[in-house]
Amino acid sequence: MLFRSVQFLEHSIIYDGDCVEFGVYRGGSAKIIAEKIKNTTKNLYLLDSFCGIPKINQYDNFWKVGDFADCDLVKVKNFLSNYQNVFFIDGVFANTIQKIKDKKFCFCHIDVDVYDSVLFVLDFIYDKVNSGGVILFDDYGDFVSAGAKKAVDEFFYDKPEKIMYFSTKDRKSTRLN
Repeated sequence: MLFRSVQFLEHSIIYDGDCVEFGVYRGGSAKIIAEKIKNTTKNLYLLDSFCGIPKINQYDNFWKVGDFADCDLVKVKNFLSNYQNVFFIDGVFANTIQKIKDKKFCFCHIDVDVYDSVLFVLDFIYDKVNSGGVILFDDYGDFVSAGAKKAVDEFFYDKPEKIMYFSTKDRKSTRLN
């Protein structure tokens, strides 16, 4: 999570609600979020299948089913074991998302890379983000995640919120094996 992303996190945690991350992988950005909220009453909910990308569609131009499967839930839990306010929700979103259905959020980090997953998460989370809160997309504008960008653009087409885009990925892509 880059400097500007941390600024959005710092801005949003002054508002009511907890934090949530969809797409945890190995826990790098989750640790940054957990560190920022460790002395607050906020919780961090981490949702991931920990089995890689479950499905793709015609809008997804790079990632394949199973990419990002090279993670281990036990290792991620150990990596974040110093934080008491971090809760793991393991499994495909459609099967697990109801565990946070009654929660409200001030910060939502969406790092799920592909169209269907981004759209599913947005449909669920949009009304759960409190006023002043932030939804941050890791993959918006990343050339390897055309489907993720399309999902965001479609979802917000008729919404009052405007997308703020900051180009932060000046790297070449590499396929995960």
